[in-house]
Amino acid sequence: MLWGCFIRYSNKEIPISDAHVSFRATSIKMTDDLLDLKLEPDGQPPKLHQRLPPLHNSLLRTSGRLKIVSIKKYLVQRLGIKESKNSIELLCNGDPMGDELSLTFILRTRWFSTNKVLTLKYRLEEGDAKK
Repeated sequence: MLWGCFIRYSNKEIPISDAHVSFRATSIKMTDDLLDLKLEPDGQPPKLHQRLPPLHNSLLRTSGRLKIVSIKKYLVQRLGIKESKNSIELLCNGDPMGDELSLTFILRTRWFSTNKVLTLKYRLEEGDAKK
C-alpha cells in the first residue's frame, strides 16, 4: 500500500493499492501517448520503380509506442504488396528509419517541425525493388 495516496470515490477517500496505481498509470499512459501520423509516398525516390501509390486515408491516430516494423506491415497490407514487410522503407526528413524505432522516439529526435503532424514518407527499398 502507498501511504498517503487516496482516490475520491462517492465522496469517500479510498487508499490506493500498488495494483491500482500501476493500472491507472498504464491506462493514463495509453491515452496520453496518442499522436497523429501522416503517411505519404516518397515523391522523389532515387529510382522510379521505388514509387508507391498513396493511401486512401493517409492520416492516422495511433500510439506513440508503435514501431516502424508495424507501420511497414500496415503499408504492405493496405497497398496490397505481395513482398515481405522488409521491402518498404520509411523515411523521416529524408532519413531511413530503423524497424525498432517508436513513433515517440522519432517525434522527439528526428521530427523538427513541432507545429506540424509527424509525416513519414514510404517507398520500396532499393534492394527489393523490381528492375
